[in-house]
Amino acid sequence: MFHSSREPKAPAYMSDASRPRTNDSVRPLPGRIFSLRPSLKSVVWGGTDILHLKGLDFPEGTIGESWELSDIPGHRTVVVGGPDHGLTIAQLIEKYGEGLLGKRSVELFGMEMPLLVKIIDARQNLSVQVHPDEDLAQRVHGCHGKTEMWYVLKSEPEARIYAGLKEKITSDDFRRSVEDETLMEVVASSHPEPADVYFLPAGRVHAIGAGNLLVEIQQASDITYRVFDYGRGRELHVDRAIDAIDFDIILPDYRTAYDKSARIATIVDCPYFRVERRKIDASADLVFSGDSFTIAVCVEGRCIAETSGRMTALEPGRTILIPASIPSVRLLGHATLLTASIP
Repeated sequence: MFHSSREPKAPAYMSDASRPRTNDSVRPLPGRIFSLRPSLKSVVWGGTDILHLKGLDFPEGTIGESWELSDIPGHRTVVVGGPDHGLTIAQLIEKYGEGLLGKRSVELFGMEMPLLVKIIDARQNLSVQVHPDEDLAQRVHGCHGKTEMWYVLKSEPEARIYAGLKEKITSDDFRRSVEDETLMEVVASSHPEPADVYFLPAGRVHAIGAGNLLVEIQQASDITYRVFDYGRGRELHVDRAIDAIDFDIILPDYRTAYDKSARIATIVDCPYFRVERRKIDASADLVFSGDSFTIAVCVEGRCIAETSGRMTALEPGRTILIPASIPSVRLLGHATLLTASIP
């Protein structure tokens, strides 16, 4: 499979005949928060920043990715602690159904986890790539497309983020730039600062430059079309990429503007996910509609998440899954969280 943007289209709703049915009246609703054990990936381009962030001992090699919440085969995360210890996300969904996912998520995406969360530490430049939108991915691969976002945790002084095109070009222009290895001259780049946000709808060319540590929240898809790899010899997918790229959207700055001083800020709101940054100063309450699960990633500080008398610790680099059946969570401490849900 290809390793996997037009501004995102609304997700295709399933027909009544194909939509999975649930009967939560006979299922125990999950009344607890789930702590997750990430899947750490040792790769040559990774470093030790993820281990520092999480306060983990240093294994041999380097860690490039921590798959914080994933139900992608080969990269599945599991529950840590409690009666569901060791269960995968798919097994949680099988056990709790709509009580875990929420009505809105099930209506849009069925009985599957539609989001994927990673922490990425790039010590080398990662390949320049693009992802297909929902229509193209379904037509060609029979799976979901891939819209994603990056939240920068740390960036070295010379680090760059590559996102979007500098100017409007044709598909022929793009192909020529790949063939003569001048692609980086047409891809926009910027030096990121901590807490910068980059929204990457399917069809937007992008790459993580060396020296960046960031959180990635995306659709649960692993389809990537690689178009430039700095001469490292890996397969490119130029024809597929040209079919996927949106050549019409050109922005002066591909960073998302938001108030970094705000206690609560919506940093991405698209058809596939909504992400908010929340600053917890002593205490705060998260109140939920019941329509969607919520994923929370602690990016700074420490706090305790309390619901129904149960306490869950959130420390830097830790991710939790809050079921849709939980009406509210009390947060105690001083921390900055990213929360992701289905809009």
